[in-house]
Amino acid sequence: MTTALISKKKITSEDTAEEVIACYEGKKWAKEINELFPITRLGCINFGYWEHIPDSISLKLREKSQLDLYNKLFEFVKIDEKSGSTILEVGCGRGHGVNLLSIKGHDSYGVDLVEAQIQKCIQNYPNLRLRFKDGLSNKTGFKTHSFDFVISVEAAQHFHSFFSFVREGHRVLRNNGKIAITTFFFPNKHCKKKIKNFIPEDISGTHRTIPIHNAEDFLKKAGFQNIEIISIGSKVFHGFCKWAAQSMSKKNHTPKWIDAYEKGLLDYYIIKAIKK
Repeated sequence: MTTALISKKKITSEDTAEEVIACYEGKKWAKEINELFPITRLGCINFGYWEHIPDSISLKLREKSQLDLYNKLFEFVKIDEKSGSTILEVGCGRGHGVNLLSIKGHDSYGVDLVEAQIQKCIQNYPNLRLRFKDGLSNKTGFKTHSFDFVISVEAAQHFHSFFSFVREGHRVLRNNGKIAITTFFFPNKHCKKKIKNFIPEDISGTHRTIPIHNAEDFLKKAGFQNIEIISIGSKVFHGFCKWAAQSMSKKNHTPKWIDAYEKGLLDYYIIKAIKK
C-alpha cells in the first residue's frame, strides 16, 4: 500500500457543507437515507443504474443497481484495462467503491467530507481501514501526480465548487490520468429556477447542481482534454423513483425526480476526461 501518498497535514477549509454533514450523519434524513439507499451489505449511496425494472423491486435488486452504477462508470472509463491502477474516489460514501476496486486488484483510496461516513467505511471494510481518510473535494490531502484515476460517484452535486474539485483532480493525477464523474446536472442554465416546482430547494445537493456545459467548461479550464459526456438518465431515474415510491413509509419529494427528468429539467450523466 502506498501510504506515502497520504499527507499528514490537517485538512481545513471553509467548504464545510453543513447540510451534507447533517444529512449523512443522520441528524436530519436518517430514516429516508436508510430507506432509499440500503446498506445492509454493499455500502453504496446512489440512485442506481437499471437495465430492467420489474413490477416489484427487491432489496437485492436495489443493492445491485447501486453496484451497477459503479460498474457502468468503470466500463466507460476503461478502468479494468489498466490493471493495478492507483485510484482515488472523492466522496467515497460508505466505502463500497474503494472495496470494489480493491477486489479488482487496484490500489484504491477514498476521501469524504463527512467523518461519520469514514467511520462507516472502516466498519464496513476493516481490512481497508488505512485506505479511507477525511478529505475535501478541493483539498484531498494527497501528493501531486499520485493517481492513474480520480472518480466520483453521485457526490459532485454536493461539492462547494465543481471547478475546485476538477482542478484538485488534475493536480493529483499523473500525466495521461483520467477523471470520471457520474451524477445529475442541469441540461441548461434555465433549469435551476424551474426545478423548484418539482424538488424543494433545501433538499441536500440540488442547490449546488450546475449545468452540464459548465461542468465541461470547468474541466477544460482545469486543463483536461478529450472530454466525453453521455446521458444515462433513462437508466437511472425510472428505477430509483419506482424504488422510492415502493419503499418509503412516508411519501415526499423523492418520486418527483422522474418528473423533473421527463420535463427536461435534470439529467444524469457520466463524464470522463484525460490529463495530458
